[in-house]
Order: sequence, then structure tokens, then C-alpha cells
Amino acid sequence: MDQNILEDTPLISVVMCSYNGMPYIKEAVTSILEQTYTNWELIISDDVSTDGTREWLIENFKTHPKIRLFLQEKNLGYVANKNFAHRQDQGTYITQLDNDDLSTRDRLEKQLN
Repeated sequence: MDQNILEDTPLISVVMCSYNGMPYIKEAVTSILEQTYTNWELIISDDVSTDGTREWLIENFKTHPKIRLFLQEKNLGYVANKNFAHRQDQGTYITQLDNDDLSTRDRLEKQLN
């Protein structure tokens, strides 16, 4: 996909909720970071993970320009956390990826097309 003019491509919001996903979340996030379509934001809402997920997210993505990290103060549960995360999206299009899922490198490009 030719993205010489990023402003002409719609923003895709990818919503991810995390909770104790340490065995998988690194690969899940990487699968978004390596997308062929580049105009995306990744919204991660951590629901008070206790297995090191939260600390890993803070260490690696607190200031990442394309990842918006939200850290819940109390456990909301999956549905409430997912609803919170969806309210944060700014994209023209919205998709989601659970913290234990993977995306092919061209997933967002294919979904957009």
C-alpha cells in the first residue's frame, strides 16, 4: 500500500484489553507494530494485571507515539474494560485484538480494503 501522504489514509483504532496476558501480549502488540498499513493507533487498557503485564506495558509503551496506554485503578472486568477502551478510540475505523491474539502483517490493510 502506497502511503506517501499519510493524511489521506484513514486512522484505524485497534482496541486491546489486557489482563494477565504476559505469556502472549508481547507477540500481540508486535503484530500491530509490524503492520503494512501504518496509520493506526493501538489503545491498550490494562485491567490491573498482576503478572508483570502492566509493568511491561509501562516500560515499553508509556510514551510510544502510536500506542495509547490506559491503566485501570481497579479491576473493571472484561466487558467494562472493553467498553472503556472503545470510548478512547479516535479512528475512522475501529477493530480489536485481544492480548492473546495475533494479526498478520497485512491485517489492517486488508480490513481497510
